[in-house]
Amino acid sequence: MKRIKLCLLLAAAWGLAGCGGGGGGGGAAGFSTATTVSGSVIDGPMANATVKAYTIDNGGKGELLDEGSTDANGAITGLSLNAADAPFILEAEADIDTIDISTGAVPVVKKVRTILTAAQLADMANTPVYATPLTSVATDIALSKAGSSTTAEELQALLADAAKQTVAALGFGLPDTVDIFTQPPVITASTSPADISNVAAYRAAIEALVDVLETASDNSGDAVDATTVLEALGQDLADGIIDGQADGTPITDLNGTQLPSAVNAVPVIDDTAVIQLLEADATATGTSNGAVLGDDGTVTATVTITITQGDTTPDTDGDGSDDADDNCPMTANADQLDSDDDGAGDACDNDDDNDDVADADDNCPLTANTDQTDADGDGLGDACDDDADGDGVADTEDNCPAVSNADQLDSDGDGSGDACDDDDDNDTVADADDNCPLTANTDQADADGDGLGDACD
Repeated sequence: MKRIKLCLLLAAAWGLAGCGGGGGGGGAAGFSTATTVSGSVIDGPMANATVKAYTIDNGGKGELLDEGSTDANGAITGLSLNAADAPFILEAEADIDTIDISTGAVPVVKKVRTILTAAQLADMANTPVYATPLTSVATDIALSKAGSSTTAEELQALLADAAKQTVAALGFGLPDTVDIFTQPPVITASTSPADISNVAAYRAAIEALVDVLETASDNSGDAVDATTVLEALGQDLADGIIDGQADGTPITDLNGTQLPSAVNAVPVIDDTAVIQLLEADATATGTSNGAVLGDDGTVTATVTITITQGDTTPDTDGDGSDDADDNCPMTANADQLDSDDDGAGDACDNDDDNDDVADADDNCPLTANTDQTDADGDGLGDACDDDADGDGVADTEDNCPAVSNADQLDSDGDGSGDACDDDDDNDTVADADDNCPLTANTDQADADGDGLGDACD
């Protein structure tokens, strides 16, 4: 493993914590109260990097709100944000002065990013944000599916799905229960023995992905650098498969990288090396934690991780269908049922019959009925109610399926019950005008002029 270069990619990841006032750089305009973003750059701690915060505009970076940096110990300084402007894209970028504190070397990957939500900003001490190569991929996938009308809640859902897909493809054994946006990939002062294995598994995943990125860059003869490979990786995986293409169109920035073979290769990193990385990071940042670290800085807690290969054809929901072929890639649906044949399986389609009425409000969710007619008011639309008039007679046997008539009376025997037949005696005179509506009398003779036809008087 190219250890020195590998760890540098990860140096752009950071954790956010704390609150307060202040601001730097661009500053968050329009509000008087801001929260100071604090934290550190991860693997190894990256000194002298630029950290910028942007609004999100139509699935991409919008206005630059503030700009900070990392200090000599890798801590983020000079960055403050207003929750009213959330969510934010946070982006860390290395320059010529940036170094990995643990190695003293220049980072291989120069830029990583993540998303910071209003909720995280408001409670950063408990929900710190970590930008890593994995959050970069997940962020890019989520933003590629967002648009100008995407709400903060919808973006949160996109991020959750993108994180799951990223772990399925590039987790290298990272448990799918780990949230890559909040799980620390380094030992912190609050890391517990119960959490140390997740910390190590995340750190291993980052290191394995770094190796993939550098290998892909090497395959291109350094024509494509690791930063560019990382930025193209989210575009590649967004369609559910890592194949150097985006929806069938080759990605130019991945030419010659042989990225799929790099992802499928057996990771070089092992358990021992991961623990050594965690110890080195803790030493470099001066982290103390008697629950998991000894006085000499070595990990004393039990670490159990399994490192595996990446997966270029992930099955994120584990239902037996690869994401690229799954009509609900984030929701398990082994049957792949798609009632309206719109490409979205019923399990994840909020309008299964495609009648423009959401399933939650549709009285026939699997049968198209835009008018939502419900003659008997039983909550089932007529289109899917086998007794639309609620008279106890199934529509297939009911001589008035839309009009309640339990007696099924049909005076003229024409197959239409009297309750819905406008000529019950079949004498071609409508009941409304017939002086003998139940007795055929086409002539309508009424000798005594009493309104009742002779035939029924």
